[in-house]
Amino acid sequence: RIETRFPDSTACPYLAFAVLMIAGLDGIKNGGYDLVGPFNEDLFELTREEIAERKIPELPNSFRDALEGLEKDHDFLAPIMSSDYVMEYVSYMFDRHVVPVEGRPTAHEYITTYSC
Repeated sequence: RIETRFPDSTACPYLAFAVLMIAGLDGIKNGGYDLVGPFNEDLFELTREEIAERKIPELPNSFRDALEGLEKDHDFLAPIMSSDYVMEYVSYMFDRHVVPVEGRPTAHEYITTYSC
């Protein structure tokens, strides 16, 4: 049984699961991941400096960060999708989702700067 909660709800579940599986198999095969030990404290209470000191890995903070990470490191996906497919996907997502969203003000920006 595999349980994961971090893929976005708009993701294609078949593609997301395939990528999760191949990433897991790549991790088992290559063993290139240094696991951190258990924590007995609330990780959400730590400062950015404390997180960096303890070398706690973080997920991307934005969709842009996630796409840029995929663009740089997608060789592990070779068994299920070509590099051309990945790059086309990244390009499409930037054009359709990242650029249009980043070009618009957030609700907070609108309330604090545009309303009189």
